[in-house]
Amino acid sequence: MKVWLRRASGPTLEFLFPPVCPGCGRLGYPICPHCRAEIVPITGSDCRICNRLLDFADICGRCNAARHSLGRVYAAAVYSSPIREAITRFKYDNHRFLAETLGELLARRLRGESLDGFRVVPVPLHRNRQKSRGYNQSALLGRRISEQLGLRYEPDGLERVRDTGPQVGRNVNERLANVRGAFGAGSADLQGRDVLLVDDLSTTGATLEACAKAARKAGASSVRAAVVARG
Repeated sequence: MKVWLRRASGPTLEFLFPPVCPGCGRLGYPICPHCRAEIVPITGSDCRICNRLLDFADICGRCNAARHSLGRVYAAAVYSSPIREAITRFKYDNHRFLAETLGELLARRLRGESLDGFRVVPVPLHRNRQKSRGYNQSALLGRRISEQLGLRYEPDGLERVRDTGPQVGRNVNERLANVRGAFGAGSADLQGRDVLLVDDLSTTGATLEACAKAARKAGASSVRAAVVARG
């Protein structure tokens, strides 16, 4: 049964298990209108790397002092309820239908940004993790973003060459070490391309930065990233 549930998706799952709002438990809603109103958006005056709110400038002192392969990180919302619960269910409980709602939320954040010509590249899972989970939530988001914004989708832009342990519970330095060298070029040609990495959540930005380094090494001209939430 567990194997079947990991493989099942779309209308089959929605028929057997109607959507339940992760914030309040209301039946029939991926995220109900009341809980949607509780989402805390990140817009405008945020650091272009870590998304912390700023009174002036577009980059905070800490990010300005560090070297980054990323040129910009867009985050749609603060990692708080109900987005926190939605991402958890989307990522670990096979609630793939949330890709549409979370993807639309992120697409709204990206509209109006200068992204013409960018290639959408999802943060990859290692094949062992994807086999266990049954899907890559970042790939589902990436496809939705590409459709919403009319950008080319490159699901094989990067690959995860090392099966790293979870980032949860690690400090900043441990997270950086955990994903160092974990990503490499995929089969898609990124030479001379502008790349938009897509993931569900970023906390310290270590995974995004590691992916950006791999994309730049593969020849990408520039790399930005977009996440549903920033912790």
